[in-house]
Amino acid sequence: MPEDQTSYATPRNLFWSQIRRGSPGIRAAIESAGIDLRALVFYLAHGEHESRYTVVPADLTGAKCGVEVLNDDFTAMEFVVNILTRCFGMVRADAIRFMLDTHRAGSAVLPQDSVARATQSVLAVNAEARQHYYPLLCRVVALH
Repeated sequence: MPEDQTSYATPRNLFWSQIRRGSPGIRAAIESAGIDLRALVFYLAHGEHESRYTVVPADLTGAKCGVEVLNDDFTAMEFVVNILTRCFGMVRADAIRFMLDTHRAGSAVLPQDSVARATQSVLAVNAEARQHYYPLLCRVVALH
């Protein structure tokens, strides 16, 4: 299979389906063994530990900014659409279009009116994604 394509039959995708849809006992057993399942899923999706990603840059004083949404193969598209409508005020049709653009391009940026608003949105989205065991990642970026 070409490297840029995935299959539901790959070990990674089978593992993910068991975590998301499998017995709750599987998730509990993995976590009781001391494995940080959220961190593991994030690593599988992005190839690096979450701590390596800076979600809010140290200094954006005076800069125009936006929220970059990074694509992954695990976060449900409907979850992303719901996040975009709730946290960014997009209408459903625009949220679907943005989600598909993100999926095709690997990432996409939503311009924001302030660094504070962008930071608040990023922290809320990332926290909700982890709560649902999704590796969705958003981060604040400077717009040039």
